[in-house]
Amino acid sequence: MNTMKALLRRKSVRTYTGVPVTDDQRAQLLKAAYASPVAMGQYDSIVMTVVEKPELLAQIDAAAAKQFGREKKCCTVRRC
Repeated sequence: MNTMKALLRRKSVRTYTGVPVTDDQRAQLLKAAYASPVAMGQYDSIVMTVVEKPELLAQIDAAAAKQFGREKKCCTVRRC
């Protein structure tokens, strides 16, 4: 696939299936991530972390949602 075709076909994914990736998929993703450009060439400061535990990922998600003002609020039932 040429570069322009790849750029035009890319998409942003906001929902995930929850199915774990295989070791080969993880290796391919990390290889692509490490090959990505870094601001001002500061490759020595790059740290990649792979989170595999669903409960830890949920904690990280909740902390990020709180940090960015997108906390999941408890549902309220209203009677009209």
